[in-house]
Amino acid sequence: MAGSRESRRLVGDYVLTENDILANRVFEDGVAYGGWPMDEHTAGGFWAKGEISSKVRSFPGFYSIPYGCYCSKNIENLMMAGRDISATKLAMGSTRVMGTCAVGGEAAGIAAARAAMLGMTPREYGKSHMEELRQELLKNDCYVMGCRNKDERDLALNDWNIPMLAAQTFVENSIKYAKVGGGDSALLIEIQTNLLETENGRYLNLIVKDNGQGYGKEILDEINGQTETGKKNIGINNLKRRCQILYGGKVEFTFYNSNGTVSEMIFPEVTGKAGEKGE
Repeated sequence: MAGSRESRRLVGDYVLTENDILANRVFEDGVAYGGWPMDEHTAGGFWAKGEISSKVRSFPGFYSIPYGCYCSKNIENLMMAGRDISATKLAMGSTRVMGTCAVGGEAAGIAAARAAMLGMTPREYGKSHMEELRQELLKNDCYVMGCRNKDERDLALNDWNIPMLAAQTFVENSIKYAKVGGGDSALLIEIQTNLLETENGRYLNLIVKDNGQGYGKEILDEINGQTETGKKNIGINNLKRRCQILYGGKVEFTFYNSNGTVSEMIFPEVTGKAGEKGE
């Protein structure tokens, strides 16, 4: 399908320039970023015989794109994303690529939805809720240049060294074995973390659950430690053994059914690497 590399660009509250890009500028209200060279095609296109087809202006590093590039300057309820954002011709030569358009589109989409929910214009929302928007983008796994995660609930998890892929075994089991009802029913897998404060210290509760048919009784008996043949549920049993070695037998596992399978792991707080002597 043919696509237009560039057409009209709308003027916003800020116009991104080639100088911003070359300086790797980081804006306080940056909500997206780019890194593609400023790639300027010749105006004559296919008919410009004998001319260099493209002038590429490369630069090191990345640059951020401010919120103002996505808000129309003179239409209060208009936001834009993609190849029509507020940028000069040379700047658009970098911001036009799909990856940069996508992250800008996500930022504009979230801002538009939040502004509508609050009965605000996009500009009003940006002025009063910029930090909230940037933090939400971080939670959605976006890269926001110069922005640190300020969610205390996330920062609290820094005190735990959870083994990599601890939840993977249960997620894979759900995908492979879980059966949901007919019709349009879809498999849903949820991963939760809860901070537990007790008299004996702090613990992290990691929960993986799905909406499938649940564990069978024989499986529950084995993985809950009542029976173990060593021939079945190898993935779960191996994970249990590894965690007990890493944490000196201090990890608790619980498996049960509640509208599907539920797998819980409780990890103790440690100050160093899990498994180090003297922890």
